[in-house]
Amino acid sequence: MIIFLFLLPFDRVVGVVQDNIITLSDIRERASLYPGISDREMLQKIIEDKIFLMEADSETLSVSDDEVRNAFEKFISQNTQNPVIKGLDTHPALKSLFYQMTKNQLIIQKLIQKKFSSKIYIGEGDIRNFYQEKKDSLVIPETVVLQKFSFPIPILKSRKEKVKKKALRVMKMLRNGKDFSSLAEQYSEDINTKYNGGDLGKVNIQELPKEFSGAGDLKIGEYELFRGNMGYHIILCVDKGNTYLHLRHIYFSLLPDKQEIQSAKDSMNILRNRIISHPSDSIKFQDMGELPVKGLDPRLKEIVNALKEGEISKPISDGLNVYLIKLAKKNPSRLPPLTEIHEQVRQLIYTRKIQMLYMNYLKRVSQKYFVKSNL
Repeated sequence: MIIFLFLLPFDRVVGVVQDNIITLSDIRERASLYPGISDREMLQKIIEDKIFLMEADSETLSVSDDEVRNAFEKFISQNTQNPVIKGLDTHPALKSLFYQMTKNQLIIQKLIQKKFSSKIYIGEGDIRNFYQEKKDSLVIPETVVLQKFSFPIPILKSRKEKVKKKALRVMKMLRNGKDFSSLAEQYSEDINTKYNGGDLGKVNIQELPKEFSGAGDLKIGEYELFRGNMGYHIILCVDKGNTYLHLRHIYFSLLPDKQEIQSAKDSMNILRNRIISHPSDSIKFQDMGELPVKGLDPRLKEIVNALKEGEISKPISDGLNVYLIKLAKKNPSRLPPLTEIHEQVRQLIYTRKIQMLYMNYLKRVSQKYFVKSNL
């Protein structure tokens, strides 16, 4: 009880399962691994997991270290582009939490398999009936196979020199004692930071872009001019630790202007006309893959809808590059025959039945434990 009272001033208790306390920091810590989840949803998941883990313990279910390690490594390897997963190596505590959560889920899976697997039977009649009843939801949506050709929009040499001179002029003002925050407000082209002194907050040293790696050598209070992909940055080191830097910056944009964008589009249009008139010329388009039409960006969707198979769009720009989009193939929406998706239908039925058994089991066993939620 002394420990419980000690926790109260520093962390809010939001849930209890038997003698296990769940705090708001527990929720926020785990929620960092589930982008978009609400506090209430995260609390409910933690409560359910704790109940099932206690049930698994009463059934003496466990998993080996090898099972956990293999599952953990497999998930990491399959989600290398997930920003949360990519950041685990720089956050040891979060990585350890995720490893423990992986172990917990394996134990829960064993419990569910033990309790439910023998209770689920899916016959051919079930599969046929499901297919007939759920035809609308089984339709494969319209897709397109797209290809693109692109190149970066070149910046005029005269403008590069003009922007660099401006950055050097502000650097001189700083050396002459001008206030960094005032200069950021006056000259920075980063609308998100110019009115708060150019504050970038704390940045993990290992996450610094390559072109700014030298910022790690700055001492507190020092500043330096760096050339980035989209312009020049005067970067000031406000504070630093073993793993982080607290930085401010003044940004001078080298993003393409209207004249440069139009010039790049004109050049790309000449190339497009050449491709159309001489299709045998070896212009290599890059595959964009097969994409659902409904999921396309509205602007790209409009372009695609105006094209026929094999046609090439007029030049478009995202502000950094110009593109030609080629519609390689259109696949209309269709209902696949049952023979084609037989196993997927079986899996859908299985998942629904498991979910129903899961919820009924949770409702029943929850009555065995003291559970309280304060959210």
